[in-house]
Amino acid sequence: MIEKIINRIKYRLDEENKIAEVIKKRGYKGEDTITIPDAIVLKKVSYNVTSIGESAFEGCSSLTSITIPKSVTSIGVHAFNGCISLETIKY
Repeated sequence: MIEKIINRIKYRLDEENKIAEVIKKRGYKGEDTITIPDAIVLKKVSYNVTSIGESAFEGCSSLTSITIPKSVTSIGVHAFNGCISLETIKY
């Protein structure tokens, strides 16, 4: 497992299964809109984004909109805890 920030989003990459999980990054401060892709590419290897981890966006008070791809099949507890400005979730 490796952790990387790609296009402002932090992921945990499972190299064996070629899947990625969005994980908590120290605040997504100042970001009001986030679009999670269905896959990311790192060093010519594609990883399907399948989950949003526990507390991934916790405390992201300026987040107003997030787009979650259909490839995401699980969202951890408290993933959006404290996102007081979140108005739109597109799935």
